[in-house]
Amino acid sequence: MQNINLLLYLIFAAAPLSTMIHELGHAAAARLLRVDDVSLSIGSGKEIGSLEAAGIRINIHVCYFLGGVVQSVGNNTLKGREKVLISLAGPLASAFSAFLAFLAMTGSNEYLHLFALFNLWLAAVNILPFKFRGKETDGYIIWTTIAKHRALSKFRHK
Repeated sequence: MQNINLLLYLIFAAAPLSTMIHELGHAAAARLLRVDDVSLSIGSGKEIGSLEAAGIRINIHVCYFLGGVVQSVGNNTLKGREKVLISLAGPLASAFSAFLAFLAMTGSNEYLHLFALFNLWLAAVNILPFKFRGKETDGYIIWTTIAKHRALSKFRHK
């Protein structure tokens, strides 16, 4: 029974909260870089609620446990360095959250341990550069942005 409780906790609480923390990392970095119209969506399906705080619109969808994404108007006008910083902020937020959860653990708290491990997994997977079914990880965005910048700087110096 304990394993079922942990699985339900992971699916309906730890994963969505971890996703929110990860995406808030991206959104906060975008706002710090003065990006306007930052929108954070958690889940998929019909929107069931939204709120706005600190210039970030947060949309919650009925299947709130199925991932998240941050979007902004004017994303195409970002410089390479800004894209890298915004992309890096999500995995850093996840890693920091995992670190805090590990620090907070006293004794054998399986729920906090699972929360920490999921955040660590989220940070690690998102920093790896790969593209899958049209979706790019943060690491992929960082990698391609740096590669493009290097190619452009080599071209300019010739």
